[in-house]
Amino acid sequence: MKEIEIDSIIKGDLSLVNSNKNSPLLILTQGSGPTNRNGNQGMMISNHSKLLTDSLKNRGINSFRYDKRTIHYINRKNIPNNIKFNDFVLDLVNVIRYFKKHGFTNIHLIGHSQGSLVSLKAAEIEPVNSVISIAGTSRTIDLVLTEQITAQYPSLKSALKKSFKELRENDTILKVNPFLKSVFTPQNQKFISSWAKVDPAEVLKKLDETSILVIQGTKDLQIPVEDAKKIDSIAKNSKLVEIKNMNHVFRIIEGNRSENLASYSNPKQAISSEMVKAISSFVRQ
Repeated sequence: MKEIEIDSIIKGDLSLVNSNKNSPLLILTQGSGPTNRNGNQGMMISNHSKLLTDSLKNRGINSFRYDKRTIHYINRKNIPNNIKFNDFVLDLVNVIRYFKKHGFTNIHLIGHSQGSLVSLKAAEIEPVNSVISIAGTSRTIDLVLTEQITAQYPSLKSALKKSFKELRENDTILKVNPFLKSVFTPQNQKFISSWAKVDPAEVLKKLDETSILVIQGTKDLQIPVEDAKKIDSIAKNSKLVEIKNMNHVFRIIEGNRSENLASYSNPKQAISSEMVKAISSFVRQ
């Protein structure tokens, strides 16, 4: 394992187990929130990203996973309020170009959750061998967040629709519903607005020459299987793998919601071996 500095903001861990630069290199992009290279944020330690690349290493596959730019800002206690979704896309584009510059010719992107759309959008700018979407959404984020929040708080549906409409039109919300202040913080509004303007379906239509592996767990609390099926139906060159009982952080859950949520803070719990096998087979085909 070696730490690589892509630029002044992006750093990550390169696991190079095969020195042949024609061998697959998988670049892992994290999900939403201030997520570090291991897949963790704040006190929520699951290590799901580290466990994935460790499992790929055991199968002889090279990988690179990196901290999101928000980690850089948090470490310096200076988080700007003008971060846009495209900043994450360009960060990944820079990572791809870094490895191409250093001779890697067989590059695959793994995008988890938010990272799925980041990876798809980056592949539109900088071509790669394939994109692996794990728990990605086929819909714009305003629709996804509305669904997720109203599943627990149905009374907030109209307030959410009104807030997203205002964001689309003005990039800001003048008066945030008190119950939605944690979602629409002043710092987040411009970012969510820029994210909501990127439609995964439209991005997928432009990637007609890119191989896409769509992976979705049936016990994912955030993203339903229907999203994965929609991605697979839109993509021109894709394969769908549904993993029974896998959740959002790659764990197999046999029990209820409590067990599911507990896995988000259990770094010792193994991730799905079926997922690792599917990824390994896909990039080597």
